[in-house]
Amino acid sequence: MDFPVGYDASADGLLLRRYRVADVPSLVANGRDAETRAFMAGPPAEPTTKGMLEWVREAGSRPSPDPDRLSYAVADPATDELLAGVVIHVTRRRDVAELVFWVCEDVRDRGVGTRVARASSELCFSRGIHRVELVIRPDDVRSRHLAKAVGFQCEAHLREVLPGSGFSFGSNAGRQDGELWARLRTDA
Repeated sequence: MDFPVGYDASADGLLLRRYRVADVPSLVANGRDAETRAFMAGPPAEPTTKGMLEWVREAGSRPSPDPDRLSYAVADPATDELLAGVVIHVTRRRDVAELVFWVCEDVRDRGVGTRVARASSELCFSRGIHRVELVIRPDDVRSRHLAKAVGFQCEAHLREVLPGSGFSFGSNAGRQDGELWARLRTDA
């Protein structure tokens, strides 16, 4: 169940690849975007060009040392413009993957998120994953709509599953409820 370094999802108008230095301005802008910050799990530090450049050089441009946590930049295959980012968390013993992704502010409402969810799911299914999951905050209307459009079904309400504003490891403060959405390889 090896995942590739890159994935050609040109049928969805996307290319999943490693992050590059040229992505840094978009990463910084996205990390400062209020909507992205509102729905990210945990309180990310205010991104800086220096910090993002270090991250791209140290981690974002190389394979993860953890084969069960895959991080991809999502780009336009024609222009290589960064459109989004996706992380795939794999639980091999259950053949399950969880998707976590964000979309650049300037390409929202153009179907990019829907295409990212579809392409990432198809990548997982092509690698033997049986079940792909999303955990979505109940107030994240955009992500709930996207999940439905891609064929995910809401299966459960999970109490205090997501870190949120004010969260610190080992503390109950700032935890958010989430909805568990899933799509199976056998779904039509």
